[in-house]
Amino acid sequence: STTMAKSDSVVGHRFRFEFDYLPDGVLERIICLCVNFVDSARESSKESAPILHKNSAIMQLKDDCKAGIRRVENTIEVAVSGGAAFAVRVLERMLKRVAEDAMHNRLKWKVLVDNKGKDMELSEAKRRKIAPWFEDIEEKNLATNYDSFLASTFI
Repeated sequence: STTMAKSDSVVGHRFRFEFDYLPDGVLERIICLCVNFVDSARESSKESAPILHKNSAIMQLKDDCKAGIRRVENTIEVAVSGGAAFAVRVLERMLKRVAEDAMHNRLKWKVLVDNKGKDMELSEAKRRKIAPWFEDIEEKNLATNYDSFLASTFI
């Protein structure tokens, strides 16, 4: 497993988005979408402002879901405490939105999740129902709220 460098305060499940080429600005756009999403879906006053660094951030995606996200070359690495299926779903939707709006769908990636210290494609982990990567009803409802947010947001 990789370490999160400046995001070491987030301990939990790890996944990453691997790109053939990751242009500058993609991570920053994802972080902006995260901040706006958290503000629009604020469940309580417990969420705190994100901690931003040059190529990384730590943010609360929802009450029980804290994420450390960073760019390493052509990879975006994520560590998440709680709500792993929710986090990977929301972040991938953000990435799709950035790819559509800013990259004209030229951005391609694969999602790899940590499964007992080994990489596994997210689609395979979901197919095999490997915890915590498959989703339950509550996670799908929360992600649906995110879809509504994306439909009304410009980047």
